Order: sequence, then C-alpha cells, then structure tokens
Amino acid sequence: MSKAIEEGDRVDHRIFGFGTVTAVQGDKIEIDFDDKPGDIKRVLASFLKKVASAQTRPFKYWDRKWQELRTAWLAARRAHEAELASFRPLPDDRKLTALRNNEDLAWAAVQAFLAEEKEGLHL
Repeated sequence: MSKAIEEGDRVDHRIFGFGTVTAVQGDKIEIDFDDKPGDIKRVLASFLKKVASAQTRPFKYWDRKWQELRTAWLAARRAHEAELASFRPLPDDRKLTALRNNEDLAWAAVQAFLAEEKEGLHL
C-alpha cells in the first residue's frame, strides 16, 4: 500500500476516527468521517494514518454496512410479524402486501451483500 494519501483512501484520525478522503490539496486532506457522514473536514496529512487504499476497505467498514442491512431486515420482518400477531380484526391486505414487500427488499439487500462477500468483493 502506497504511503501517499489519495482521493478514495481510508484514513484514521486520532480524534475523528475513520473516514474516506474526498480531496487532496498538498498536505491538506478533505475527509468525510464515518461518524458524521457529509460533514467534510480538512485535516493536515501529518495527523492521519492511511489504513486502506481506495481499492480496499477495513473490516470495520464492511461490518457496519452488514449491521445496517441486518437491522433493516429485522425491523421489516418484525413489522410484518406484528401485523400478523392476531387474525381479529382481519389484517388489511394492502398493508400486509406493503410490509411483505419491505421485508423482501431488505432480505434481497442482505442476500446481495452475502453474495458480494462470497465473491471476495469486501476486501
């Protein structure tokens, strides 16, 4: 891994944590930090440690993506189950269909992530 920090690299900052480099201007690096997405900060390169090139991501990054997908699927599943907790009054067919579609979409995202993992795309 090259020591020079480039756009797309993953970096670690002692205070702000992990982030993705969005721009490089000499020794001034613009970073989108994971804890506050969209809040771009400009930091001197000397305060950063490069942890991955643009082609790789650390395990923590992929684990966070996995947890988000898993949580979304479980929430959709629980909402669907809650609607079916009783048969009286009869559940609304349109609402059940919408809840099932939400669960199916969330499950498809989980399956896609697992397929990518199996292909070795989460390096």
